[in-house]
Amino acid sequence: MINRSEIKKIGGSDIAAILGLSQWKSAHSLYLHLIGELPSQEDSFVMKRGRELEPDIARRFALDHPEFEVVEHGIVEDAEHGFLIGSPDRLLLQGGAVVSGLEVKTCDINQKGKWYNEAGEEDIPLPYYVQSLWYCGLLGLPDYYIAVDFVKPNSYTSCGIEYRHFEFSAEQYGELRGRAVAFWNDHVLKQVPPEITEPDAATVEFYKRRPRISEKGVFADDHLDAMIKAVMLRQGNLKEAERFFELEKTRLIAAMGDAEIVIDPHMQKKLVTYKGYETSSFDYKALIAELGVGEELVDKYRKITQTRRFVICK
Repeated sequence: MINRSEIKKIGGSDIAAILGLSQWKSAHSLYLHLIGELPSQEDSFVMKRGRELEPDIARRFALDHPEFEVVEHGIVEDAEHGFLIGSPDRLLLQGGAVVSGLEVKTCDINQKGKWYNEAGEEDIPLPYYVQSLWYCGLLGLPDYYIAVDFVKPNSYTSCGIEYRHFEFSAEQYGELRGRAVAFWNDHVLKQVPPEITEPDAATVEFYKRRPRISEKGVFADDHLDAMIKAVMLRQGNLKEAERFFELEKTRLIAAMGDAEIVIDPHMQKKLVTYKGYETSSFDYKALIAELGVGEELVDKYRKITQTRRFVICK
């Protein structure tokens, strides 16, 4: 076990990103973090909620599984590759020996369907499965458990806890480990960024804020020219899609007549709402004129924010 202060290594929550399965980060933003260009991901409400509810969920698992002693654990490191680590939520002991592990999750109740397959049988969402399999492999365990607490959206209110269990697959773990090692060797060590496959917020913000030299130009080669044409094509398709969206929306609004709501006659739930609401704005220029404040005082409190605007020049 190593100290939790160790950073910039590939952990369990990074495996889904490397595989392109994470909704939180892409392989590209992970790369930027590992080479020190991006800070650690800021806490979202869901991340904070999961961390704060973790002890209670683990205690509930212990009550429902008295055959195990449930204990906390620190960071574990791959025996061969020190840059591969994992931070399992809990270890499960019997007779003082580690026999399994536990990953603790929270999930909005309206996303519960993701924990079942098309046949209605219990399942594990792939991002959570590969993370738990990662810990299972690092620890050398024969199986692993996942405890998920389904909660009301944007709250801490539990709607019930369910458990999942799977047996270790050496073949699948070997694939995960191989992908992680390749990512480290081919991208992190060589400082070669992986292809941008998702416009995740961290990647978009990084390149938006990246320092640039004013009026510096770069000549378009075949690669850049192909990307410009791809952007123009997507831009054209987007404008066409927006036009059709406005067309169909206007037709729907017209068909609603003077109604504000369209209701599903079978489920008795709202399908569409078109309600009026008020907005207000502050005319600071008129206020300044009325108060007779000089421009020098106005400039003293003026805030200027720099940003960039991407334009395809035709």
